[in-house]
Amino acid sequence: MIKTSSLRTEVGIKDQANEATICYCFGVNRQQSLTDPSTKTFVIEKTKNQACLCAVTNPSGLCCLKDFPH
Repeated sequence: MIKTSSLRTEVGIKDQANEATICYCFGVNRQQSLTDPSTKTFVIEKTKNQACLCAVTNPSGLCCLKDFPH
């Protein structure tokens, strides 16, 4: 088992705080995505242009778009 204290960064999907990162490629936290709808649009465009590194930067190794609040 890996303890939270051993992590280099918080895992946004497991941390429900507003400051929790949900997009590791572009440093977007939950609060930013909730208060500025253009944030998700920005991440979608960057992802379409393959300007992200989800497999490397996201702890899950997957794209973060599914983690954005609706």
